[in-house]
Amino acid sequence: MTRTRWLATKLLTIGLASMATAGLLSIAVSVWANRFDQAAMNRITPAFFIARGVVPVAYAAFAFMLGVTAGLIIRRTVPAMAVTLAVYIGAAASMPLWVRAHLLPINHVTARLDTSAIYGLMIEQEGHMTVIGDVHVPGAWILSHQTITPAGAVFTGPADPRYCGPDSPMQDCTGWLDTLNLRQDITYHPADHFWPLQWIEGGIFFAAALVLAGVCFWWVNRRIT
Repeated sequence: MTRTRWLATKLLTIGLASMATAGLLSIAVSVWANRFDQAAMNRITPAFFIARGVVPVAYAAFAFMLGVTAGLIIRRTVPAMAVTLAVYIGAAASMPLWVRAHLLPINHVTARLDTSAIYGLMIEQEGHMTVIGDVHVPGAWILSHQTITPAGAVFTGPADPRYCGPDSPMQDCTGWLDTLNLRQDITYHPADHFWPLQWIEGGIFFAAALVLAGVCFWWVNRRIT
């Protein structure tokens, strides 16, 4: 058996087994969390996204091929494991932090601030004010959420001490805020972006795994020649 054929056999058998295991775990998690998803509707958020759909399978394929490539090139187990872990963590962390949000066009909406449903209100000693409105976008992944003035600037106060002083009732402060015509500026991915994002991100990692497989075959043939 040639080295190329031996490598192809190992990659197919062990690689497919890794992907199948990840796929079964993804199905198990999805079935277990089905009722939770129906209630919370947050499977598109970063904390849950990576455990569902095709993404875990793609990550497993990428991790496996990354380990094989590092092992072939470095040829020392512990350094190869360290490199694999470092690169995988970097890739897996960078995706939700910097990449995933830009894989599809982001939805943007600006609506009047509902002062009867304020999620948070903070006033500092200097009068600096932060107002956080309640977001009504079921199942969405909220990327940014700001309270802005009618001119489009981020609202920071200052708070009027007559209405928002230390001893003022909350309804006086919210009533004063209502006169300012503040708005909520929200950017988000809606719930129906879940599967498109899954296929795009999964495709990226499947493609990376194929590239690494090509590197492995090239490296083996290079050593033979």
